[in-house]
Amino acid sequence: MIKNNYKIKTGLFLLVSIVAILFSPIIGSANDSLDIPKTGFEERNDGSWTTHQEELDFLEELSEKSDRVRYSQVGTTEEGRPLHLVRVGYPLPDSDEEIASGRNLLIMGTFHGNEPSGREMSLKLMRDLAYTEDPDMLELLEKSTILFLPTVNPDGREANRRRNNDNHDLNRDGVILKTPEVQTLAKILKDFKPDIVLDAHERVSGPNISLLGSLNLNVDKDLQALNQELIDDYMFPDLEDAGFTVDYYPPGGKPTTTRNIAGLRHSIGVLTEASWTDEPLVRVAGQMEAANSILNFYHDNFERVAEIVTEAPKNKKRVGGDQSEPFYLDGMVGELPEDESAILDPPPCGYLINEVQKEKISRQIDLFSLEVEEVNDGYFITMDQPMMTIIPFILDEKSAFKLVNGLTVNDCSDLGTLQPPSIPTGQKFQTDFTEYEAGEAPNDWSVFWKDSGWTVQDEPKRLEHIVTEGGSRRLLTWDQVGEVHGDVEVASVVRADSEGKLFQIHLHGFGNEGSEDSYYLDVTKKHGENSIQISRLLGGINTPLKSETLSFEIEIDAWYQIVFQREGNTLKGKVWPYEEEEPDNWQITVDDVYVDFGNVGVGHDTTGVINDWKFFSVGTYGENAERAPADLIDGVDKSVLQRRVNEIKNENLNEADFLPESWANLQESLEQAETILNKSDATQSEIDRAAENLYDAYAGLSAQYKTDFSEYDVGVAPSDWSTLWRESGWTVKDDPSRLEHFVTEGSGRRGLTWDKPGDITGDVEVSALVKKSKGDKGVMFQLHLQGSGKASSENSYYLDVTNSGNIRINRNRNGGFTVLKSTSIPFTPELDTWYEAVFKREGSTLKGKVWSYGEEEPAEWQIEVEDDSFITGKVGIGHVTTEITNEWAFFGVGTNDAEAPRAPKDVIVDKTPLELKIEEIESMLDESEFTLESLENVQNALENARKLLEKSDVTQIEINEEIIKLDKAFSQLQTVSKQMDTDFSEYNVGEAPSDWSTLWRDSGWTVKENPSLLEHYVTEGGKRRVLTWDQPGIVYGNVEVSSVVKASTDGVTMFQVHLHGSGSAGSESSYYLDLRNTGHVRINRNLNGGFSVLKTAKLPFEVKTDSWYQVVFKYEDAMLKGKVWPYGQDEPENWQVMVEDENFARGKIGVGHVTSGMVNEWAFYGVGIGDMTAPRAPENLFEPEVNKEALQTLVDRIIAEGLEESNFTAPSWRALQTALQHAEEVLNDSEATQKEVDEALNNLNKAYEGLEEKIEDEVNKEALQKKVEEINNEGLDESHYTEESWKALQTALKIAEELLALDNEKINQSIVDKALSNLEIAYEELEEKEDEDNAEDLDESV
Repeated sequence: MIKNNYKIKTGLFLLVSIVAILFSPIIGSANDSLDIPKTGFEERNDGSWTTHQEELDFLEELSEKSDRVRYSQVGTTEEGRPLHLVRVGYPLPDSDEEIASGRNLLIMGTFHGNEPSGREMSLKLMRDLAYTEDPDMLELLEKSTILFLPTVNPDGREANRRRNNDNHDLNRDGVILKTPEVQTLAKILKDFKPDIVLDAHERVSGPNISLLGSLNLNVDKDLQALNQELIDDYMFPDLEDAGFTVDYYPPGGKPTTTRNIAGLRHSIGVLTEASWTDEPLVRVAGQMEAANSILNFYHDNFERVAEIVTEAPKNKKRVGGDQSEPFYLDGMVGELPEDESAILDPPPCGYLINEVQKEKISRQIDLFSLEVEEVNDGYFITMDQPMMTIIPFILDEKSAFKLVNGLTVNDCSDLGTLQPPSIPTGQKFQTDFTEYEAGEAPNDWSVFWKDSGWTVQDEPKRLEHIVTEGGSRRLLTWDQVGEVHGDVEVASVVRADSEGKLFQIHLHGFGNEGSEDSYYLDVTKKHGENSIQISRLLGGINTPLKSETLSFEIEIDAWYQIVFQREGNTLKGKVWPYEEEEPDNWQITVDDVYVDFGNVGVGHDTTGVINDWKFFSVGTYGENAERAPADLIDGVDKSVLQRRVNEIKNENLNEADFLPESWANLQESLEQAETILNKSDATQSEIDRAAENLYDAYAGLSAQYKTDFSEYDVGVAPSDWSTLWRESGWTVKDDPSRLEHFVTEGSGRRGLTWDKPGDITGDVEVSALVKKSKGDKGVMFQLHLQGSGKASSENSYYLDVTNSGNIRINRNRNGGFTVLKSTSIPFTPELDTWYEAVFKREGSTLKGKVWSYGEEEPAEWQIEVEDDSFITGKVGIGHVTTEITNEWAFFGVGTNDAEAPRAPKDVIVDKTPLELKIEEIESMLDESEFTLESLENVQNALENARKLLEKSDVTQIEINEEIIKLDKAFSQLQTVSKQMDTDFSEYNVGEAPSDWSTLWRDSGWTVKENPSLLEHYVTEGGKRRVLTWDQPGIVYGNVEVSSVVKASTDGVTMFQVHLHGSGSAGSESSYYLDLRNTGHVRINRNLNGGFSVLKTAKLPFEVKTDSWYQVVFKYEDAMLKGKVWPYGQDEPENWQVMVEDENFARGKIGVGHVTSGMVNEWAFYGVGIGDMTAPRAPENLFEPEVNKEALQTLVDRIIAEGLEESNFTAPSWRALQTALQHAEEVLNDSEATQKEVDEALNNLNKAYEGLEEKIEDEVNKEALQKKVEEINNEGLDESHYTEESWKALQTALKIAEELLALDNEKINQSIVDKALSNLEIAYEELEEKEDEDNAEDLDESV
């Protein structure tokens, strides 16, 4: 059923898809003008997740603003946080009763608290549905309700942990229903019976999205086929088309997971898993696309889904009633159970249970809606019911998920003759192991989980447990007691041979290796501390429930009594020396509800530990366990001393491996021990003293081991090293001798441990010589101390170094990873470079250091941290990241007081780094690009390096020193001096400038006009964005840039100017100057993705948004300088901020920002390289240049046309001449403004377009008639005008009136127009006579 993985495109297409999915409503289109709610994740746009309080606020705001949304609290978590169910419908969500009787779909997020993308998807999708106008989605919302349980595990989300507050995996609680969160979910599934259930998760690595459906073999076949159709025909292609990589999640059919429980409840179940290797935006976008695909499937196949989901419970009821199909207790679709007993064929017709059992499964009866019939003295649960899919899992004695052992009923025809299982009564059991044969395991005890070294021994008679190699938990249970459901108490007498976890006593042991269940009590002695602890194993997950310090000192090889009790949900324990009185009170008490039944026994999980069990007793169902008799241990016991002597001799220790003093001490103690063993009348005190001395001498052995791997066969793994946790690619190589580790495909931790030192208890130091030769991901290598456990439950301390320049001490504990401490080292690690590393455990202190091979070892430890989680384990090397390659040329170990040997100075001479460095520098040299002096310096250094390579006795120190010299010479290269600048006016508007390039990440770069500038809108997603100028390219050495810039939006950081930028997204390197809205200017450094503020200075002016600033940033001989001032003011004489840094001497220059939503506008950018200063912005940068080009072009065109006046009407011709004259005046006016130019152009255009040609075949007298009437109607008085002007008017009037009286055939238009022109002139030139009174006054004055 698993089809081939879709191989799909990524890159830009995926980026576009993510933006489309996340930053616009995915379903239909919401009205952008609406004030729609946003999640915290959307508001910040920096990859930080929505908080719990933000989720609560979001749900409240959404329900208030949208009638389509209703939500309520439906449950409460272990820590008291609310669980909310959201209903989305159209136009309103139905009532819960209507939803339950109708059709619905359930979407859940964040089952695991550290997998937040499902919650973000749920919140965003419910909001998008609340505002969608998509007709298909509105149709779906009318016919059904979309339910959301956005955060199943808010306690885990708040703490960013996978499991709930009790360390229980909620997605393994589908059957036992112990957690309030899953009980709430079960009630939702019971009440609403959704057609489809989507469970959104995340995984450590993999494709963008992984998918899986219900694979339990007991799901209705038609429902299962429809489930697969949804995944194959909709989700795979939809995700592919959106640009996401997609594959199946590793399959499984256990009924405990939500997708399988959904199928067993007759719903379509779908699991989606985003990948932690993707950024948060990608993870949420992938979840959104998957959910949208499910909604589309539901819409397109609504009736068919309803039909199949409705028929599924009927089908299962029928096959349960007629027992026509097998029931599978294990396996999955495509893979039947290997164990035939897990196939019930034919299945039972039902199960009988007693009153106590019915009470134990009362929650399952309720939440799975099981039908129960009272029969005789018990209860019958028939398989003839819809939920027969769950019944055998909880009732069949062969089920790994059973809650009680129901009585299997195969023939239901006569239930009256059957009796339910009897209700157990209290019993007592005890043994001192004297009844068993020595030399073998006790015959009525059974191994659980993993075999180990269980042997009955004599003198004294006891059960000895030597924990064999291989890690993992071991348990031996007593068959006579059998499986206990409920209260139980065990008591025992035991001793241990070494410090650490001394011994374990178990209640309710159950399950298989890797999925162990039990409660256990253990006693620990380490670092002078003595404690008692109660822990829980559930599904293989170990959870310490409580630990208490003991009031007495635990002694190795001394006998102790232990009592461990379960009463109701309370667990109690006590331990005391065998010879002393039992304490009145319990030393430790804790409540827990998760494990209900199982077997009692003894166990351990630490390889090499030896326990002797002298007494074991059990009391069940209210009975107390008998205590050991006072005379249990009688006579002289040499067994411990003899065992220690034998163990030491059998190790075949090599004197050369140990420090002389510690070796001599051991030999002396061995001789004394053998003397005591041979002494027939030795007292117990003499024996105990000899055993103690021998233990101390052995524990105090200071050993040294070392290897350069030259002793091993080439081409295979080293013969006396062993894989820890998972296989990987370990191969011995030669030339030079070394161990290569290629991390093979598949997730998970890989370790290789050295068998020669074996398990080391207490203080230990390891040293190594290693390089990383392949891989660009973060961790260079790993050195492990005290490793143990198995895959997925790994234990160890390990030191690693990241490629960003941090040394870390970490802890793996039961598969969980913790960085105990991290600190920077004084160099940046590089590929193909050898490093020495030392990792030491001293008491509870862990220490580490790392340095370049060939240099002096640092005198001080670079990192130290306290932790006492482990005291014993193996030493070795490892890694976790697929396709990384490490090469190990030396490994040394020192135990106790012995220092780990260091790598000899000549263990390896590797010329490769120098050869690669020469090749790298030569490839970048272009004589035309650099100053002569700096180029000659590099050429000389290259020549010296080549000569060194030819030297036959060259040392690694000389090679390393030569690399440093080459780097120094190369760092002093100086690009030829030059200047360049731009005001962005030469670029095409509406797009990014053509000769600028994105560095690190895309963003919104657009050239604008009026004025010309480069706008940077920082697109969604956070992270650093820079645009660099291709014209200067990579600049070597001294450089200065100047800019004019403003921030158009509010933000703490206003803008950034970058020098010497390089690297890629996630490993960015650059210097940059930024301006802060607090009034500070800073010089900062990005170094392989790490950020540092190098220097900050306060500015003497207030910094404002929407204000233009000039900025100058300069690199000069490792000195960085900067200044900022308001544009238009004088440049400050002095630098405002200065700092020295030598990390970069070359790179690209540009502008940038990091905060999503910020907008910068860059109006000028100048560059000065070498000894040239950067050009400064002109004073008139924002004064627009007057552009007369269009006006001049139009004038030239009109003149060039050679227009004839006679061809146009007089008014239109005069208008053109007037406009043309004015245009020429403006063109000749050097002070004309753009407004005057534009007005002249507009008037000339109108006049030119308004030219009217004369029409010869038609005579139009209207204008002439109108003018004649206008003059006549004025009633002009001849006496008021001069004789000459009056006569001229009358002549023009007479001609005009005569023309008006003539027929049109006798005249043409030009005559009429001429007459009109003459009349208008005569009228305009009409001259009034002077006033006579005024004339007389004038004469008198003269």
